[in-house]
Amino acid sequence: MNQGRPTYEEAVRLGWAIFWRAVGSFVLFLVGTNLLLLALWPELLRTSPPIWVTLMPFGVATLVCTLWIMPLLVIRSIVRTHFRGFHISFVRDGADPPPAAARSE
Repeated sequence: MNQGRPTYEEAVRLGWAIFWRAVGSFVLFLVGTNLLLLALWPELLRTSPPIWVTLMPFGVATLVCTLWIMPLLVIRSIVRTHFRGFHISFVRDGADPPPAAARSE
């Protein structure tokens, strides 16, 4: 049994777990930002919006997902999840212990 590398089935399950959480959260924040923008600025439905208004929801969704959703929710949930037949372990290299705040979580 190869302990260091996942089998194809395990890689698919792990990839799918990351994919649906990451893409789902991005789409959710993108739709939410668009709806919030339209609620705050209803004139956008009657005229063609400027380019910054069109691109702003993508920027907000990218920032929120990259800086908040991915590291705090997706990665932590993947490490805590027990998949059928395996689980992911986070092992630090070196002698430095993790900070006290990280150990308590």
